[in-house]
Amino acid sequence: MKAKPIVLIGAGGHAKVLYELLQLNARVVSSITCKQRSDMDTFFSALSYVEDQRLAEQCPADEYDLAIGVGSVLPHPTRIALYQQFKAAGYTIVGGIHPSATVNQFAEVSPSAQVMAGAIIQASAKIADNVIINTAATVDHDTQISAHVHISPGVTVCGGVSIEEGAHIGAGAILLQGVCIGAGSLIAAGAVVVGNVPANTKVKGLPAREFA
Repeated sequence: MKAKPIVLIGAGGHAKVLYELLQLNARVVSSITCKQRSDMDTFFSALSYVEDQRLAEQCPADEYDLAIGVGSVLPHPTRIALYQQFKAAGYTIVGGIHPSATVNQFAEVSPSAQVMAGAIIQASAKIADNVIINTAATVDHDTQISAHVHISPGVTVCGGVSIEEGAHIGAGAILLQGVCIGAGSLIAAGAVVVGNVPANTKVKGLPAREFA
């Protein structure tokens, strides 16, 4: 069956990276939607602009897939809300794996997850829906990453880590083996996490400690 064309949601930096990833996966991105046309720059000039309030009319779910090009830093309800809204409307949300990423054959990656350039995912890791594994991040064996998590560029996730829904792991952070990161938590850039982090908690530093 021929793949549907894709509508890209968002016109910022993350959307640019995702647009290239989709093209490298031989997917046709035909259109883009964002709050207003002026949010776009010439990078997206080849795409047809669709007003967000007319998306369902002009690009129905039985004819188009969607890709969420909105990144996330906490709080990031927009990315989660978009996923939930369009899944409920019947759309297939697509992600992809960059050709330069390394994904072990025994890892499980949701089709809606986005695995960016240079990322590494090792054996028995599980990556859930709407997750971003960003540039050059590493996810080691037996790690469980729940829906809507963002693993930022250069993060090191050691083996057996559990990251619960909606957490954000900042650039260059290190999560040591076996720790659990609670839902909605923020791990600041460069933090070294040596113990469990409760839900909805912010930590930073080496070793990582809670901050307001």
